[in-house]
Amino acid sequence: MQAVLGSRLSESSLVYISNNPGTRNHTERWSTAAEGELLIVVTPTSEKDVARAVRFANQMGLPFLAINRGHGSVSALGTMRNGVLIKLDSLTSIEIAADGNTAVLGG
Repeated sequence: MQAVLGSRLSESSLVYISNNPGTRNHTERWSTAAEGELLIVVTPTSEKDVARAVRFANQMGLPFLAINRGHGSVSALGTMRNGVLIKLDSLTSIEIAADGNTAVLGG
């Protein structure tokens, strides 16, 4: 799965599978009470890569959760089983639409 998803993303985006030691660096939380069971952790570097990661999860029938910085309590992560975590940390630009109803996070 890592190779398949990785081939769909930009070179600068990262993909870790659950048994990779690097995964722990991207999933460590302030509390172990709600860690969930992840198959893949994706750190996309563009909004297109976020869409590609979501599409991949849907095609594989895997639940996914997108989080940014992870400094709060995300109860949904604790209920996830065999899912895809999409870490939005690398997306640092924000464009807010003129009507104020939508925003785009970008790399």
